[in-house]
Amino acid sequence: MGKNKVSLEVVSKYINDNLAEILLKLDVPLAQLQYFSIKKQLPKYFEENKKFDVSFNVGEYTDIGAIDHISGHLNFFAGLAEKHKNIKINFMTKSPNLTSLLKAKCDNRVLVTIGFNPQSVIDKYEHGTYSLKERIATAKQVQKKGDINLKLEIEPIIFIPDYEKEYIKLIRKLLKELDVNKISKITMGGIRLAADYRGIIPQYFPDTDLLDMHMEKPDVSYDRYRYPLEERVDIYLKLIAEIKNHCDCEIGLGAETPELWEAINFDAAKAMSKNFFQYLDPNGDE
Repeated sequence: MGKNKVSLEVVSKYINDNLAEILLKLDVPLAQLQYFSIKKQLPKYFEENKKFDVSFNVGEYTDIGAIDHISGHLNFFAGLAEKHKNIKINFMTKSPNLTSLLKAKCDNRVLVTIGFNPQSVIDKYEHGTYSLKERIATAKQVQKKGDINLKLEIEPIIFIPDYEKEYIKLIRKLLKELDVNKISKITMGGIRLAADYRGIIPQYFPDTDLLDMHMEKPDVSYDRYRYPLEERVDIYLKLIAEIKNHCDCEIGLGAETPELWEAINFDAAKAMSKNFFQYLDPNGDE
């Protein structure tokens, strides 16, 4: 084993020995029964999750396509996917600069997630990013490639005037211009802001009206400011219905809460089970 590698046994033992401290740092509010249940099941977590391919996201905070002409990261990660057959990589981008990836042999183990928003939202809130037209053109290139999976990500949903009509119109446009049979998944998520961001955003965008919108304060420190639950439920249900009018694509939600899942009858445990083994609480519920 190389000097930069560590065995599952070592990782499992470390987590087992330091679980209380780890959960404390994460600010996870667990009852004593839940804590001991998690600790007892740790060996099972590792055994079950060994059955899945290693998968990871690239570009969640920095658009990997937008800086690839500087970094060359796309070619590097595509090479990893070619070399290691048990790896799956999700590239997240709003950029058309995917040349290196489009030349690589991806074998359907690469997923490209392209973020979409109405053009009015892009103009007002996604400064310096590519247009809706350019993003759709990129999605078409990915579909034409044939051995890359495509996910459409409709987020952050921002409550602009007539936002319901704007987002429904966006979905109709996407599903009309793209081949719905070559869309692996569609996810959506409302804007969510960490408490720290509410202080940072005005420093860079003093004229933004984003912080004037009504958002509920999170109950726990690791959660985010979000639109009220009822409003999120309403827009999700309408967008899900619109998607189902056009295709049978798998639908997911971006970083939502259990209360929201329950309100729209979204089976989060089932959705997650395709990628990893999920924790079972003491009552047997996922």
